[in-house]
Amino acid sequence: WHIDVVNSFGIMPGYNKLRLKNGETPIIGYHRLGDQNADILEIAYFIPADSSWDIITMPDSVDHIGYGHLVGFDIDSQNNAYFAYFNPAYDLKLAVFDSSSWNIETILDYPYFGARAAFSLKIDNADQPCLATFQDGIYFYRKTNSQWDTSFVDDQITPGWYCSLKFDSENHPRISVYARTSSYSVDALFYYRYWPGDPLMVLPDTTHSYGIIWVESYSDWNCPIENDGTAPLIIDELELTSPWTDSSFQVI
Repeated sequence: WHIDVVNSFGIMPGYNKLRLKNGETPIIGYHRLGDQNADILEIAYFIPADSSWDIITMPDSVDHIGYGHLVGFDIDSQNNAYFAYFNPAYDLKLAVFDSSSWNIETILDYPYFGARAAFSLKIDNADQPCLATFQDGIYFYRKTNSQWDTSFVDDQITPGWYCSLKFDSENHPRISVYARTSSYSVDALFYYRYWPGDPLMVLPDTTHSYGIIWVESYSDWNCPIENDGTAPLIIDELELTSPWTDSSFQVI
């Protein structure tokens, strides 16, 4: 192992995330305690030419970071750096550094996730910033065309402690959280897989009994059956099985 001292502090720093530029050169996003109980966001870029570290600090004039809160960090394919964080007013913010300037936007106004705030920031395979968060349940946010699209995932667990978001090869989100059921009956690690709802069968021009067709969907994400034939599609029975007692389904 080779050890580098990236930066030294007079007080213990907070959260940090390591990412690799072009799969090789390390970039570390982190926050540390600043003046007047406000945290500071910094990015450490490794300079291979002289094996040094270049430290970039988000100026106070750009925004202030809430003291002691969770911070998310990631980079896109162009090596732009992204931070997700709470400001002192508990607004959930996104800060983007493009190697020369900072851009700040508000994701949620005062969502206040509670004392056990949990969220995870990840750039998806299309270079769009995404978050998995706790509010009154688990939500998934993806920025598309300058807007934040929201997907509701689960309302049967209480705000949890830690949350992780990743994307598979087809750019579908996977979420894991450590949380508690709404009934407070169990603390557990939960895993959510986005089921994209691709058609699972295509009907021919003649009627036919397919027997039992099993499809799977999560929350309000769709899982359609596509009828490309001229014969009518007749569904004799629909059955929903779920670990949550108040789950429901809708046929559109």
